[in-house]
Amino acid sequence: MQAQLDKRRQLSWPLIRLTLGFLQMMGAVASLLLLVETGVNTVSLASVIVTGLFTTLSVLLFGSRTPRWSNSQSERRGRYG
Repeated sequence: MQAQLDKRRQLSWPLIRLTLGFLQMMGAVASLLLLVETGVNTVSLASVIVTGLFTTLSVLLFGSRTPRWSNSQSERRGRYG
């Protein structure tokens, strides 16, 4: 039972990360098109805000995670650490 739950969790986080990345990309394209085609209005600004929320959520959930496959200390510390 516990093994199935762990496997489901391991599969759900990459799916959530992929979905948020997809929503960010589609939101950015939709926001840009709306801004170019219709100008600054309620719909285009709402699209920008929602896309920003997806990006913020993604950074909060996955921004500080180190990959499990990283072996060296330099990979774990990050780019500037």
